[in-house]
Amino acid sequence: MSPRFWSAAAACLLVMGCVPAEGGPGEDSPFGPSAVEDACAADDGPAIEFQFGRDGNSCNAGLAPTGWLRIALWDVTWDSLSEQTYTFAWDDGEDTGGGWYSADGSGWVAVGGWIEITATTDDAASGSYEVTTDDGEIVAGAFEEVRYCDTDPLCG
Repeated sequence: MSPRFWSAAAACLLVMGCVPAEGGPGEDSPFGPSAVEDACAADDGPAIEFQFGRDGNSCNAGLAPTGWLRIALWDVTWDSLSEQTYTFAWDDGEDTGGGWYSADGSGWVAVGGWIEITATTDDAASGSYEVTTDDGEIVAGAFEEVRYCDTDPLCG
């Protein structure tokens, strides 16, 4: 894990009292089953979306009714995803992605954050993330071998 992740994790523990979690395939985040799939960006271009907290392990599973996190990266495809840190913020003028979070069935918009990809294979990605919701909550964690689901949405 990167020093950036450990710094975020320490800050999360000190400020929020939260514990970032790790896991293996299928139960790969603090939210449970997760996946990364093709999506459409805000401008209807290509994107990928990490979905932590799905209602099952199949690629056809939707988000769980409560307890989920979505992180979308605009203009990134599965084929272009690489080992690096991707950042996003709603008001940064770059419009590079977005995030959404629900702990209890109601949703919050992430005003900013990052997702660091530390490893990729042909069909999975590993890394860590931190997002700040519009009410100031910091949600941080790590994921291991989150499966890629080739959904091929109709964008544009």
